[in-house]
Amino acid sequence: MKRIFLVLLVVLLVAVGLSALYPWLDGGNEDIDGAPGGGLAPLAAPKGKVILTISGNIQVYNQGNKALFDLEMLSDIGESTIDTRLRSREGVYSFTGVEVGALLKRLGAEGRSVRLLALDNYTVVIEPEDYLKYHPVIASRINGEEIEVRDKGPLRLIFPWGSYPEELAGDEYYDKAIWQLTEVVVQ
Repeated sequence: MKRIFLVLLVVLLVAVGLSALYPWLDGGNEDIDGAPGGGLAPLAAPKGKVILTISGNIQVYNQGNKALFDLEMLSDIGESTIDTRLRSREGVYSFTGVEVGALLKRLGAEGRSVRLLALDNYTVVIEPEDYLKYHPVIASRINGEEIEVRDKGPLRLIFPWGSYPEELAGDEYYDKAIWQLTEVVVQ
């Protein structure tokens, strides 16, 4: 009996720990946007300039089969900050934006990969392992200032290179750090 109790206690502690580390994996009674019963709340139409379009295998839309976001809508999902160095510049930079995993959860996304497209049609694909383990952000601000198009904005995918220097050191993750991001397709 003690053994069963200990096993159940360990399982409970692991589940609580995973929920704290990965809030978008929590299947609780409230979704990330506050919808009761764990459902997905409708997505309002953007009030400002549309800076990101998401399509593909998502459950929440606000225009046809797409989810359109302005800057305020992305910020409302929740923001995270990554302080890291860039290969192309000296110093440490602070990038703030929405975590990829949180954004996908908000839309009820279900897919094996996520394709990101830039203004110049450059395309990268990230796998769930990339955003679940490293928590990259779709950054809209650098050092507190909105990223202008001329500075590779308004959105950039940023990985925490400083937090995982050995794992993210190669070209693979720098190549995935797309800038002037305009579209995401969940596949």
